[in-house]
Amino acid sequence: MRWYDHAHDRRIGSDEVWSIASTRDGALWFGTGDGGLHRLAPDGAITRFMPRAGDARSLPDAGVGQLAVAPDGTLWVGTKQGVARWTGHDFARLPAEAARSPATNMLVADRDGALWIGTPLGLSAVRPDGDVDAAPWAGYRGMLYALLLRDRAGNRWLDTADGLGREVDGAVANVPLYSQYAHGV
Repeated sequence: MRWYDHAHDRRIGSDEVWSIASTRDGALWFGTGDGGLHRLAPDGAITRFMPRAGDARSLPDAGVGQLAVAPDGTLWVGTKQGVARWTGHDFARLPAEAARSPATNMLVADRDGALWIGTPLGLSAVRPDGDVDAAPWAGYRGMLYALLLRDRAGNRWLDTADGLGREVDGAVANVPLYSQYAHGV
């Protein structure tokens, strides 16, 4: 077992790890609270990525809370100031209108190739063709915060302002949940 921390390896910007993902090349990626994004290669080499002022091909922010790997192997990075895609040598940032807020709380790469972006102001989707859907379920009257998962039947389960939502045939309905608190017990 190997141990990695800032005190023993200054290439690591912070010990406060918020997200971890692995990519097809065998690398382990980890995002930190304020120390940037790190790539731990299979040979043990560590590369740290940080935002650089005036460089739109760098990370949007040093706070990396979300990582998602798409079915095609693309690594998506969610930060406090936006979302970016790893190109293999730098980052391609999504336009600001792709997310409801720059602060990213959730990233899910769906099996159909869509990237779902959850923020404090709601959920949006970037389709495989690049189209942005800022209101994936326009008919739903409540707030949708995150795509939690997609089940074997293809239904999407969502974090809603009312608790749990389920999408079936293009519509979202809240799922009644029993809790003692909700029932005054």
